This record gives sequence, C-alpha cells and structure tokens, in this order.
Amino acid sequence: MIRLRTNFRNNPAEAGYLYRLTGSQENGRRLFPSYLEKINELHKRPEFYNTLLDNCTVAIWLRSLAVSNPLPFSWKILLSGYL
Repeated sequence: MIRLRTNFRNNPAEAGYLYRLTGSQENGRRLFPSYLEKINELHKRPEFYNTLLDNCTVAIWLRSLAVSNPLPFSWKILLSGYL
C-alpha cells in the first residue's frame, strides 16, 4: 500500500502515514487474524460497498468484536462522512 500511494498516485500527490498502534498484544493477536479472515472471504466472494451498512467504519467496528474490550456501538458508526 505504501508503494502504491507514494509511487503511482502522483496526480494529485498523495502522502502515506504511519500510525503507532496502542493496546495489548493479546488483542492484536485476536484482531489480526480477524482481518485476514475477512480479506480471504472477500477474495473468494467479493462484496459491493454499501455506504450505509457496510462502510469502512462498520468493518473496523465489526473486527473490534474479536478483542477483549470491543468498541461500543454508536449510531455514528453507521453514518459515514459521505452519507
């Protein structure tokens, strides 16, 4: 992803950012396989993007359910910035 952002998307120029993660290693070990499972599911059976019910924020929230202290649900999760 970093190479794509920095080498190929030059018009307009894009920047890549690296964010330090916080949290326990135990939660990271639960969360990472959850993302990999979803990625493999999408590879086998692609899904259409749904701005209301299946946006990036909802996907992250669903993945957080794999950890010991998941993010609380909020109506703001369903409403993306483009809705």
